[in-house]
Order: sequence, then C-alpha cells, then structure tokens
Amino acid sequence: MKFYEVEFLKNNQNYIKTIKAENLNTAQAKALSKNWKIIDIKEIQKSNFQRLKDENFILFFKELALLCEVGLSVQEAIRELYL
Repeated sequence: MKFYEVEFLKNNQNYIKTIKAENLNTAQAKALSKNWKIIDIKEIQKSNFQRLKDENFILFFKELALLCEVGLSVQEAIRELYL
C-alpha cells in the first residue's frame, strides 16, 4: 500500500487529505467516489533510510576483514557478525 496526498475542491475551498491505496488509479477512484473535485494527486514517499554512525560502519568492516583473514567466507563472516 502507498500513501497519496490528494488536493481537492469542496464548497469552493481547497483541502488536502491523505489516502491509502495500492496505486494511483485506485487513489483517484477513492477520491472521486467521495465526490471530490481533484486538483492534484501526489504519491508520498516515506523515508526508510537511516544513516549509520561512522564508528559503527568502520567497526563492522574491521571485524568483517578480520573474520575473512582468519579463513571464513564473506557469507559466514556476516552470519557470525549478526547472529
């Protein structure tokens, strides 16, 4: 499911609402079913990106390099770090 921001006219006033829909067409259909005069529809992108601290990033790769030097494969080393 995605979130869409719908700007519409109702009683000669602009309103902005958020609609949850699977795609743009279903969002438009939901807005039209509520008798809204649509001005604009935009998809809202939520950020799932979190920045890692430099220290954690550096430590992870140092430990990964150490485990690889010992003879573990990269896959085994990553499993060892996270499990």
